[in-house]
Amino acid sequence: MERHHYKSAKTVIHTLIDVVSKNGNLLLSIPVKGNGSIDSDEREIIRGITAWMKINSEAIYGTRPYSVYGEGLQCRKLRH
Repeated sequence: MERHHYKSAKTVIHTLIDVVSKNGNLLLSIPVKGNGSIDSDEREIIRGITAWMKINSEAIYGTRPYSVYGEGLQCRKLRH
């Protein structure tokens, strides 16, 4: 059994949300074997991200970044 150090789909999604909210871009790097295939662990991560995007893609494509870092309801709650 190979031990991969891949990030989970959940971690990638949380990172994506954070980066997009700050007007950034996220590059998803998927190691490909010499024959062009990917392993089952990678496939499962991509399936998880795909499933989330099918439901929540509007939250990524249909939004604008914060104008001021840390603005928003959650940060206001933390400041008080």
